[in-house]
Amino acid sequence: MTGAGPVSPGIEWSDPSWYPADLDIRGDRLAMLHIDRRVVEESTFMDTRIAADLRQSIAVDAAAVPGGPAGIPPVAWLFHTSFCCSTLLAKALHDHPQTVVYREPLVLRRLADARHEGRALGHWPVTCTNLLARPWTPGGRVIIKPTHASLNIAQALMNATPDSRALVLTSSLQDFLVSNIKKTAETQARIPALVEMALTAGEFHRRLPPQALSPPSLIAAAGLQWAAQRELLLDIAEQSGSNRVAVLDAEWLLADIDDAVNRAQAWWGLVADPKRRGARLAEVAHRHAKLGTREYGPQARAHEVALVSRLHAPTLQAANDWLQQHVLPAMRQEAVVLPAGQWSLTRLFDEQ
Repeated sequence: MTGAGPVSPGIEWSDPSWYPADLDIRGDRLAMLHIDRRVVEESTFMDTRIAADLRQSIAVDAAAVPGGPAGIPPVAWLFHTSFCCSTLLAKALHDHPQTVVYREPLVLRRLADARHEGRALGHWPVTCTNLLARPWTPGGRVIIKPTHASLNIAQALMNATPDSRALVLTSSLQDFLVSNIKKTAETQARIPALVEMALTAGEFHRRLPPQALSPPSLIAAAGLQWAAQRELLLDIAEQSGSNRVAVLDAEWLLADIDDAVNRAQAWWGLVADPKRRGARLAEVAHRHAKLGTREYGPQARAHEVALVSRLHAPTLQAANDWLQQHVLPAMRQEAVVLPAGQWSLTRLFDEQ
């Protein structure tokens, strides 16, 4: 468990500023860290990259962790595939203290890794979500954006929070391939492990031909990851139902972030001040979500995507050809068209 200090009293369990920072499932203990608003807002991700000193965390044995406080409001889940602007959406939705967004809490990644290793999760999904869901102000709400590598526990998280709703953000296959080409060699090197994690979490691998398990390139492997994640998302939607899961396409988010945020808030039943929301959107819409000092709006992104697509056209074409031959035919059609299907956030609003 990252940087956890010795067991110590003094934790106020009803206070959300005591944050569940890390989890040791083998040792059956939790690390609690006292944070403030600055930490939440400055941490692009609240995992090992959190803008705080994890060495200041306090280790607590499971037996000493109380049950969740009474009256915790429903958590809002923001599930997503990789590289689909989920950090942008999370930043646009954050409105401390009324709505607080936790981006990729480490405890949920620990649970996902444990599930991937075949270990029992026990009480920890309920315990961790109860702690994360504590509002920062009376009547406030919490949105939790797990890492995309936690899709293998998404249904367990939904089961642990039966009154919750989830919004799923995803992107097209072509956009996903281009996004992976743009990443560093270090990030691309993680693709095979992410493919394995997504495939072993569901049943999709059973429908794939042998050739699909030997991608000819890392970009082709990324396409396999996209397909496996889409299949997982369909599983989650089918198991939870359209009254609990809605799907948003990244293209729609980028085309009209104000409308997307408005509908997301309505889906979760969040209360937002229009003036503060407008100021927040103006702040984040033209900044890089992960590099806040860099100007990066829709036009810059479109130009970058077009440039990468031209420069890497042969690589993209080869990956698409392989995927069309060996992977996409094994997908359920509902997974392929997921953002436009019955779980579409737009359709759900139109039908109300």
